[in-house]
Amino acid sequence: MGTVNLPQLGQFTESLAKMLDDGIEIKRALRVAGESMAAPANRRFAERLRQALLAGEDLSAADLSASLPPFYLTTLQCGLLTGRLPQALAAAAYYIRQVLPVRHTLQQYGRYCLAAYLVCIVVTWVFRHPPSFLVLSVLTGLYVLPRRLEPLAYARDVVLAKTPFVGTWIQQVALLEFFSCLEICYDSTLSVPVMFASSLRGVANRFLRGQLERSQAAVERGESFADALRQARFIPRGMIADLQVNELCGKLELSFHGFAQELRKLIEAKLEPVKALAAGWIISVGIILPLLVVLPAFLKVDWLLAYLLLLSGYLWMGCVYMAVVNYSQKAAAVNCWWNGLRDSKELPP
Repeated sequence: MGTVNLPQLGQFTESLAKMLDDGIEIKRALRVAGESMAAPANRRFAERLRQALLAGEDLSAADLSASLPPFYLTTLQCGLLTGRLPQALAAAAYYIRQVLPVRHTLQQYGRYCLAAYLVCIVVTWVFRHPPSFLVLSVLTGLYVLPRRLEPLAYARDVVLAKTPFVGTWIQQVALLEFFSCLEICYDSTLSVPVMFASSLRGVANRFLRGQLERSQAAVERGESFADALRQARFIPRGMIADLQVNELCGKLELSFHGFAQELRKLIEAKLEPVKALAAGWIISVGIILPLLVVLPAFLKVDWLLAYLLLLSGYLWMGCVYMAVVNYSQKAAAVNCWWNGLRDSKELPP
């Protein structure tokens, strides 16, 4: 179907949610929302989604999964299962507006780096400079192979989830994906294991999804939500304690809604720092590093290489400064909530 246009997809999702919430028939709402999009790829997506929804297809198994993230399709599937499609579309629209553009930008950075490495490989091969050719080939493989081999993709997700700062953001996004789906699924006709499994498919990071799968096995054994989620080590203890209290009171939906709401604020606060660090990454890995490898094949000027290294250092200092300043301005209040969850103690079982 091609790559969808994210701003148009967000507008389509919000328009569809509004029409369904106002009681307009889903068939008509899909047609009207789809016709409002200009990009051909988005119109094809809207038509394919309309066919899948009217036919009752499993969205995760359809060819729609090739052009959209798991969370988007999972929220729609949860909305269909529970009769809460407007709420599911609203959650998906937020995801498109806030989280998805950052991931899309990082993917574009990766493609740019790959193109830079391929050009440098051709240049070094033409001018017969074997060391640079070997180094650039290895760096290119590090970008290409995770897209082709599942074990390497899993290893990449492990590294991302455990990297300081970025790893915390990845964990928060995974929790947002999980609890947003639970918020839609809860208090419906779905059984608890089905509700848990349906929400689990929305988590994009393979490593964190694997940890939550341990909790799914505990839920299927009949354990409580709080006891099951203890199996996922990245979930803060304060969340477990809050879940345990509301589960005893029969008000789990309060935890799901509260977590999703606060996590949205946290992620919004971290968008600017992530963009700043991503800019430093693309300039360093996509421009400066290839130059450091290729230039020795043509020039023997040590001061130029030293200048590039110094430029890289100043670049990262500037990016880190921007990240810290922007994050401090936007996350002062809500970050206290997250740190409180991590530092708090669980209630006794």
